Amino acid sequence: MSRPQRCRNWIIIAPIAAIAAAYVYFVFLPNRVAMAALGEQIRTKREVVAGADKARTSLHQATRDLEKANSYLSGCRRRIVAEKELAAVYGKIHRSANEVHVHLTRFDPQPAGTYEKIRRIPCFIGCTGAFGQIYEFLRKLESLQATAWVTSLRVEKMGKSDAPSATAQCDMVVEIFADNPDNSDYARHSN
Repeated sequence: MSRPQRCRNWIIIAPIAAIAAAYVYFVFLPNRVAMAALGEQIRTKREVVAGADKARTSLHQATRDLEKANSYLSGCRRRIVAEKELAAVYGKIHRSANEVHVHLTRFDPQPAGTYEKIRRIPCFIGCTGAFGQIYEFLRKLESLQATAWVTSLRVEKMGKSDAPSATAQCDMVVEIFADNPDNSDYARHSN
């Protein structure tokens, strides 16, 4: 090849190489970074879409749990005692003890713990009787119309007899839930 022809080849090859280098530097590399970022966004969005079924299942489960809790709470609200009914509940506790022939040795309502909507009134109860009678008394306490929880219970055998009718001593704490008359929708609507 002659020298003029070589120069002509370089005159054609050099601009094409410069255009290719400029394309790579100014177009391909910046777009490659942008394409990688878009690919990452697509992967992230696919993971979110894949997790949507799990979220939907969790949402349905949470909705069912909330419905159960609301159902339980509405039952509890119906059983909350109005302030003016507390004396009647105490009378029912005494009557229940008498019905099952349990002798009350202590009946001591304590100051109420006040919450936003309700009050919790702990009541220390001591009684003696046969184990079966004490069991029946506990069953009657838990079946009261009022919301009452036995939060502490201690039963001890009195004497040395192992007979089923042997006397036992029972000490318990029963918490009765009543409305908070200062801030209770139940108290406002029940009056």
